[in-house]
Amino acid sequence: MNLHAPITFHFCKANSLRLEMMPAFGLNAGSSKALLWRATKGGLLNRIGKSWISLPDVQAYEILPLLYPPSYVSMEWALSHHGVSMQRPFTLTAVSTKKTKVIKSDVWSIEIHHIADELFFGFDEQYIACPEKALLDLAYVRGRIDVELDLADIDGRALRAYLTKYPKYVEKVLRNHPVIG
Repeated sequence: MNLHAPITFHFCKANSLRLEMMPAFGLNAGSSKALLWRATKGGLLNRIGKSWISLPDVQAYEILPLLYPPSYVSMEWALSHHGVSMQRPFTLTAVSTKKTKVIKSDVWSIEIHHIADELFFGFDEQYIACPEKALLDLAYVRGRIDVELDLADIDGRALRAYLTKYPKYVEKVLRNHPVIG
């Protein structure tokens, strides 16, 4: 490794970066750990969970598929992203075929909910659910829809097509919502 070349990364395992830093800067394991801790405290790096770090400008939705694959952004956060919900959630909401999990960083948190394998579809190349899918995931996971909605951009055909793959109670949740029902 070239000692004068900067170490470039946006997101990685903390231990991987420490191992790369040790020979590059002539640090032992304890010193490299202390350097990462100080960089985190100084706002130069963000700690994500117990073992990941990122640069401060990295957004949670950008790294979600790497943090917890397979997963995609959905529910409240995706609805806000698409302009269907006027509320901007503080927590990134996502779904996965794996178990439910919460991942916290120094600046944000991610709430990942389990969905059935057959419901893992309906997202774009950035792993963000389309608005119709996000609405159905919200009803499926929470059993209610408790956000303000502007349904002008919801595609009724896509919503009905996706709904056929969900359990019957999801349709009931949609019908009980004052704006949708």
